[in-house]
Amino acid sequence: MVGTDADLSAGANMTTPTLSTRPRHMTRPNTAPDPTPAAAPSLDGGAGHDSGVGPDSVTGFMQAFGAAQMRAEALMKIVANDHGIGVSDLRALYFVHGGTDVTPRELAAYLELSSGSVTSLVDRMTDAGFLDRAAHPSDRRSSVLVIAPAGVTLIEGEIRYYFEVFDGLASRPELAVVTTALAELARSMTRHAAARATGATL
Repeated sequence: MVGTDADLSAGANMTTPTLSTRPRHMTRPNTAPDPTPAAAPSLDGGAGHDSGVGPDSVTGFMQAFGAAQMRAEALMKIVANDHGIGVSDLRALYFVHGGTDVTPRELAAYLELSSGSVTSLVDRMTDAGFLDRAAHPSDRRSSVLVIAPAGVTLIEGEIRYYFEVFDGLASRPELAVVTTALAELARSMTRHAAARATGATL
């Protein structure tokens, strides 16, 4: 899944929530079988690229990243299903929770949905008690989306759950290296996405 340039430059916010502070662990019942998505596709090294598949090769990193991305998407589907909502609904909650004065138009751009589809999504999430609409602070013709108490409870609970998912990496000495590599990858994706969208050459 490829997000917009804004997604990439903001750390993608695509499949995992922003983890700013480390809350206490929350025990979560196992309500669904462990997802077993298909293995990441084989990525053969081409001319000018290393052809190894070890952990210190570009190909190995690409395979590991692809496998993690697929499993993150599978996990998000399970999380959304636990709450009786869709994946787009859950992504919308994460986006509004992490933003300021988010408008329906901004949400539509983030989710890559039409204005009509986002209106239906917001109506659905408002009726369910997860989102509210409020007056725009500077534009009377517009409105902003505000996460409602039930939405805060859902997102904060899932942030604690994702800390459990990531907790196995917390004490590993290579964690800082992985974090730096992913940040660099996000920046590289931003540059290449912008170049490809405009036909520019890097």
